[in-house]
Amino acid sequence: MAPTTKLLALLATASVAAACESDADCSYNGRCGGGQCACAPQWTGPACATLALLPASRTAGFHSPHNTHQADVNTSSWGGSILRDEATGIWHMYSAEMIQHCGIGAWEPDR
Repeated sequence: MAPTTKLLALLATASVAAACESDADCSYNGRCGGGQCACAPQWTGPACATLALLPASRTAGFHSPHNTHQADVNTSSWGGSILRDEATGIWHMYSAEMIQHCGIGAWEPDR
């Protein structure tokens, strides 16, 4: 069986609904109805316990305006909390970036 076929077979198996008695049996990531889990769109698997990840774009996510893409220059960040603007539906991410290309090995003043 080809690797792609194996992956598709695995995904098809993972989406089979599990018998449930309450939302807890669906990992609280779906609703139990009629004895079967109905997973929220972002969850999959028999008990809705597997995050349904799609291939990510290499251009998605946090991009530092200060990163020079040089092998000897490090830009570290912390956080990455997201918030959805209910009025526009746009998602925003907030993070902190360490200045002067400092690493994140310890919380200490730079000076």
